[in-house]
Amino acid sequence: MLHSASRKKKYVNKCHKLGLCISYDRVMQITNKTANAVCSDYRSQNVVCPPNLQPNLFTTAAADNIDHNLSSSTAQSSFHGTAISFVQFPNADLPSVNHVSCMYDVESASDMSSDILLPASYTEIQLCILPSKEPVVEPKQVSPCFCDNVTDEEYAWLENTRACLDGS
Repeated sequence: MLHSASRKKKYVNKCHKLGLCISYDRVMQITNKTANAVCSDYRSQNVVCPPNLQPNLFTTAAADNIDHNLSSSTAQSSFHGTAISFVQFPNADLPSVNHVSCMYDVESASDMSSDILLPASYTEIQLCILPSKEPVVEPKQVSPCFCDNVTDEEYAWLENTRACLDGS
């Protein structure tokens, strides 16, 4: 709780020396093992989805862009991502749904943060730029085709509309 509230290594280690909590390194080891186990589960299922979603419940999802420091001209000082939220709605047929306990193989998971891997399709974005500043637009010869029949019908419609407006 101390780490999640403060994110300060100094505070966690001070409390550890007093015997009040585990060390900061142990917190990081548990965090990394859990993240690696969850990512391994995502890879095995080939989907990234919250592990605590309940089956047979009406579920909605909302997605939105996350943009930080929009005025930045480089990717070094800006962040762009996507936030996805899931909301589940219990109904009268299923008034109380027991939470599914999330079971991951944390013991065999790596405790190295560098081993937290997701498929490249989740983490790599292809460049989306024009090859040059001036796009090349091929000239196209277009010859207009006039059809007297269509033009006469359009004029008749316009005259009919004018007559209706003048009469009202």
